[in-house]
Amino acid sequence: MSPFATVRSAAQAAIEEIVANATVRQRFPAFVLGQAQDLFTYANDKAHVKGELQKLLKLGSPDPAAVHRGLLIQLNGVFEGFIKSLVSTHISQIASRVSRFDELEPSLQTTYAAHAGRALSRIFEGSINGINYDFSALQAEMGSCFSGNSAFTINGEVFTLLMGNCTPDRLEKLFDQVGLPNPFGNAVGQNKIVQNWCGERKAGRAANRAKDELERQIATRNDLVHGFASKDVVLHDVERAALFFGCLVEAYTDLAESVHT
Repeated sequence: MSPFATVRSAAQAAIEEIVANATVRQRFPAFVLGQAQDLFTYANDKAHVKGELQKLLKLGSPDPAAVHRGLLIQLNGVFEGFIKSLVSTHISQIASRVSRFDELEPSLQTTYAAHAGRALSRIFEGSINGINYDFSALQAEMGSCFSGNSAFTINGEVFTLLMGNCTPDRLEKLFDQVGLPNPFGNAVGQNKIVQNWCGERKAGRAANRAKDELERQIATRNDLVHGFASKDVVLHDVERAALFFGCLVEAYTDLAESVHT
């Protein structure tokens, strides 16, 4: 399996697991309530099973919206993690083609140094965005890049460490910096998976639909995280988001692979 295929597979597996969780959460209480009589008949001489069944029935059928809200946020997190992994893999593939850091494109060298410098500016905080970070490793990697030696390590994650949410504007800037095609350009709009998702056959319209939907998904995520915990979220919303993010995972993996073939 190619490095990019591994990134895609991990993201799709995570998306499928979230959808499965949402589906089970939606359907299991109704199943238990609907089959209660038969289940009690089965459990009649099994005290522990009967006891657990009684506990489940006392819960009734709670509103699954709370779980769905959390899963919708998780889907955004899966997509963000995918972008981080995709960019890191892309940078690793670029670095593998040269012997020394100074053989990379000058623009990439400059951008990498700038992002690494921004990350290292947090060294006295001991963390980045509240998460512990190994600044010593990054310092050593930076040293290997600028020592002039043939052996160097470029840390692709520095490009996304401080990015925040994957808004369309941030994705466009990120892809441009690392040498990936426009995430909402014709190459994405021509992708059959994207076209099938939105029902558009014109590349420009399909790409714009994807861009607009990402804006909508990020806005929904922000509403849920920043104070709109009562927002109604149903199973269809989770399934729709999963379908969309899965579509972008496929399209962006194809986009990255096209650069390295």
